[in-house]
Amino acid sequence: MADLKVRFGGLQAVAGATFDVREGSMTALIGPNGAGKTTAFNLMTGFIRADSGAVRFAGHDIFRERPDRISRRGMVRTFQLTRVLSKMTVIDNVMLAAPDQPGMRLDHALFRPRAWKAREAVVREEALGLLAEVGIEKHADAYAATLSGGQRKLLELARALMTRPRLVLLDEPMAGVNPTLGRRLIEYLQRLRAERGLTILFVEHDMDTVMGSSDEVICMAEGAVICRGTPEHVRTDPKVIDAYLGAAPAAA
Repeated sequence: MADLKVRFGGLQAVAGATFDVREGSMTALIGPNGAGKTTAFNLMTGFIRADSGAVRFAGHDIFRERPDRISRRGMVRTFQLTRVLSKMTVIDNVMLAAPDQPGMRLDHALFRPRAWKAREAVVREEALGLLAEVGIEKHADAYAATLSGGQRKLLELARALMTRPRLVLLDEPMAGVNPTLGRRLIEYLQRLRAERGLTILFVEHDMDTVMGSSDEVICMAEGAVICRGTPEHVRTDPKVIDAYLGAAPAAA
């Protein structure tokens, strides 16, 4: 994205932010609360329209495209405040995201029942596998409304991965998730990146996760990018320390 700007009333939420995400990388987006990180996600994925700027993905201009079209191009995201279909089961939430489902077309449902039933069986098996990977397979037949906040985060991740994305944007994926499962999820995402070439951009406040898992780190403050580079470079940058990380305590 380049020189993105959006104003909400008198607040300049994103003020000319520019950054790119290298294909196949695991990139962290950090910064203080109110820095514009989630708004940047919303702009990139079409949930908010920017006042000006540019967004390109996989060679296509997606500036101001609808979220569903952006998703079909291969860019999907999860939310800081989870969004699940609470009156559907967990597995149905995941299966709904699968591409190429013939049963969603009326003519196929009426005249090609064997084809859509066979595809549904494959989709169900894939969904169960994803739920197992994120650690909530035992809740597959429960209603999504019964999940805890952390479990809903995991459900959103499984649903996003069900679309077979090229780029996945994760908004605070570790929030509310127990540390052991969190580490397992990071390892799983790194494996997907290695095996499928998945590109990951994630917002996170846990600096151990950021510094230990990222190829690159981008830091935003007051709606603009103030630093980007390797984790070690960003960790020691004076602007990042001043705006976000704070000075390390003096040795005793």
